[in-house]
Amino acid sequence: MKILHVGNTANIAYYLSYYLTKNFNVKSDILQTKNPRNEFAYKMIYGYESGNPLNQEIKWYHSDYFKRIKDFKIIKDEKYDILHIHTGGSLINTMLCKFSGKKTIIHYHGSDLRENNYKNNIVKSLNKIIKYDYTFISTPDLAKYINDVNFMYLPNPLDPNLLINNTINEEKYIFFPTRHDEKTKKTSIAFEAWNILKKYDKDITLRTIKWGSNWEYLKEINKNEPRVIWMDPLNRSDYIKTLMNASIIWGQFELGIMSLIELETLYINKPLITYINNELYNDLSDYSNLKAKSTKEIFEETLNIIKNIDRYDGRYLNYWVNKHHNSREISKNIYDVYKKIVEK
Repeated sequence: MKILHVGNTANIAYYLSYYLTKNFNVKSDILQTKNPRNEFAYKMIYGYESGNPLNQEIKWYHSDYFKRIKDFKIIKDEKYDILHIHTGGSLINTMLCKFSGKKTIIHYHGSDLRENNYKNNIVKSLNKIIKYDYTFISTPDLAKYINDVNFMYLPNPLDPNLLINNTINEEKYIFFPTRHDEKTKKTSIAFEAWNILKKYDKDITLRTIKWGSNWEYLKEINKNEPRVIWMDPLNRSDYIKTLMNASIIWGQFELGIMSLIELETLYINKPLITYINNELYNDLSDYSNLKAKSTKEIFEETLNIIKNIDRYDGRYLNYWVNKHHNSREISKNIYDVYKKIVEK
């Protein structure tokens, strides 16, 4: 069996390719653009500045539409059994794959469907017309955006590099790596909480990343705050180090889902303040640090962890991530789907 992952949204294709080979000896290649869409993608997505530490087979296509059509001869010429499309909002990739005549799986990741813009609305409309051999969604809330009854919620696998080098030299700072997009992330509320918190702890600092459509505005209104440190986009290894060395991680306070930031935080057993929707994750409803949605709640939960940091116990949350995002189980589920598609 040979699979081509088209696109590498949030490095999910990279992790899946690795785990499928490791656990089931499935040959997987990854096809991604030579020219990432922005600086953050260039730094964080494996294959560019962050390298290829898991030695996956990466192939390249151009961002130019006309050259891309020629590049996609890879799809036609090579003997791939299935094209596993990680959309990333790319209409042309999806269409070229679908019209290749090969079996196709569409795999939606977050903003592919959530964000309400012209391009994504076209994707949603095409969903009603185009029939794929199977559909995966990466978070449970995405089910409401698709009409394909033949889909599976496939939890995101986690980066094996998180545990390869887990040396921690903890410093006293909150790390807030969430993308600054008010429509979907509403990160301004975290800065409101920070303006209260900083009065109660004179030593702690806040580190956040210059990414998303609203970071410049938020940086400007916090320009007189020396304890808010705005970091340039990090490559993957520097991101992991910053995550591991932080005292507390702030996630997102609007969507109510476990994004990769939240999952990676719990995976390395770090204190997390975020908002998780109990209807989507009812087995986490007892954890007040996962219910923070208002300014007051973010402030109070963060201060509580700061005061009791030596007694923080994240063992159950770490167990939860390892149970629900178990790489072998995820790769088994996907392998079973692959087999059914190939055999039908």
